[in-house]
Amino acid sequence: MRYKDFLPLILSFILFLFLIAFTSLKKEKYIFYNYTESLPRGFYIRVPGEEPIKKGDLIAFVPPQTAKKIIDERKYLKPDYYLLKRVIGVPGDSIDTSKDHLIINHRPTGEFLSHDKEGRPISKYSFSGCLKKGEYYTGIPEKKNSFDSRYFGPVSKKNIIGKIRLLLEF
Repeated sequence: MRYKDFLPLILSFILFLFLIAFTSLKKEKYIFYNYTESLPRGFYIRVPGEEPIKKGDLIAFVPPQTAKKIIDERKYLKPDYYLLKRVIGVPGDSIDTSKDHLIINHRPTGEFLSHDKEGRPISKYSFSGCLKKGEYYTGIPEKKNSFDSRYFGPVSKKNIIGKIRLLLEF
């Protein structure tokens, strides 16, 4: 193969490195790296715009204090972290965690674990009611080990950095 064959790949890599360097200088985050099992591993990019958040959207957010305490104590994530999760409940949705399954709008949506993957006890977040304006429920129900709203409750809109999408998976 010749040098010309690799030129698009090299230019893409240089552009990608520039994008990472540029976004790290800005106060706002635009690129996020996911190294957990909840979502595909790789880089995610913030979607520009202020469209309303809806079910199924992937979001990046600063964890609520209830989550931050557990994450820090158990060292689930490296320092200076953000959580990347799917929105599974929006304002007005009915949430019930009083049974063996997470129930959203009267439909079983996901299971609760009694222990994390290290074997330490973990408690579900106790909640039964409707999400208020500015509250979102996050989760990856198909991933049993996902640390999400099942264990720390709703996420406030003020904690949400923005919608994201997968940029580069590995």
